[in-house]
Amino acid sequence: MNCFSLSLLVLGTTGLFACAAPRGDGPAGDDPPPPAGDDFESCIPAADNGPIFKETLTLSGENGALLVRIVRRPGDGPTIGETFALQLLGFAMQEGGELTACVTDPAALSYVYEHHNWDDQAIAEASPSRTLTLSMTYDVVTSTWTDVLDDSSTDEDVVLATDACASEGPSPANGCFRR
Repeated sequence: MNCFSLSLLVLGTTGLFACAAPRGDGPAGDDPPPPAGDDFESCIPAADNGPIFKETLTLSGENGALLVRIVRRPGDGPTIGETFALQLLGFAMQEGGELTACVTDPAALSYVYEHHNWDDQAIAEASPSRTLTLSMTYDVVTSTWTDVLDDSSTDEDVVLATDACASEGPSPANGCFRR
């Protein structure tokens, strides 16, 4: 049984699944797909830009030892006005130069958006016992973003700053709002 078949079976009963089967473990055509990259720069695989844009947002901790990257693009969902129903495509975290989380499985990713995308959350189930939640809040009065990482494996929240933001696609100006 390959990882995909096993994931369908496990997801149906638990809602969580991680596949670590080595490549080449079965007959031809039964190999799992290649894993996401094994470093921060290649963790999140390339994805198409979607009909409007794709945004890659990289945030860093105060001393630069912590990096967080999310990739998102407009998906399906109810919206009003200039709000995008954003879809999270990947969530990566690097601590002290080491990749500590690389989540690309859609079943382990979720995105909560609010009006104008001014109070959103990107959520990644890095393991059954570790949830990473990136809260991104825009203050319209001060025109500033506050980005906070909540790692369920620690007792503290970490305030992050925008390190880089890139928007690609037919309407790239819609991404990276005031970043």
